[in-house]
Amino acid sequence: MNTKTGIAEVNETELYYEVSGSGKSLVLINGFGTDTRMWDDQFEVFSKEYQVVRYDNRGFGKSAVPTTGPYSHATDLKCLLEYLGISSTHVLGLSKGGHIAAEFVLRYPDLVNKLVLADSMVAPILDMHLWEEEVQKNGLTNFLKNLAEGDVLKSAQAHPKVFSLLSQMLLSYSGWHFFNDDPVEQIISDKAPAPEILKNIKSPTLILIGELENTTRRGNKIIEVANILEANIPNSKKVILPGVGHMSNMENPENFNKEVLNFIKEH
Repeated sequence: MNTKTGIAEVNETELYYEVSGSGKSLVLINGFGTDTRMWDDQFEVFSKEYQVVRYDNRGFGKSAVPTTGPYSHATDLKCLLEYLGISSTHVLGLSKGGHIAAEFVLRYPDLVNKLVLADSMVAPILDMHLWEEEVQKNGLTNFLKNLAEGDVLKSAQAHPKVFSLLSQMLLSYSGWHFFNDDPVEQIISDKAPAPEILKNIKSPTLILIGELENTTRRGNKIIEVANILEANIPNSKKVILPGVGHMSNMENPENFNKEVLNFIKEH
């Protein structure tokens, strides 16, 4: 596999990216506390048929942390695509990456062909203020270890390789967002994904949700979000992925990849 890697100096920041394959573009957007490695089981497979881009969001992985002034993850992605010479793309986001993907299609609808929102946190699911309190009380390392071993990633813990990689990614996270005021700009309300806003999404949309999300408190909120997305995005459909939880792309990549590729190939 021929992969191009680099640091794009765009939108007053530095974004780490990897590109592989040719043809129509497909962008993969990471969840909170993770990096490009979460897509290891998709990157090579998808690049056999598409030009696949995976990158670290501002503040995560090998990308620069936010500095001063407001910024938008969606605008970061737009500028990265311009840097790479990509004029339109399919977009896939998981967890917090789903929120960024939805923001991106709302800001830049002409750039998005098809949209995939997987186990998406398009709402105040993260309870960041509670997490910040725990970090202050127990320290970042203990918090991240507890997060990896807690109910959010409960189903992933049954897969040793998946759990090992998730733990590595979480423990390598700088914790910047817990120690700083993040001036990120968002279209979708911090309180809820407003239905009237979601109705503006015109791209064909696939909503993926792990069956085992219903085994955790936070997962049940994510199921609620998936139902809101399906009810309000005009050209959308929801698929429940059997036997997996929040990290559905890592827990059963074969089934996840099949659903994504079948959807993108639909006319």
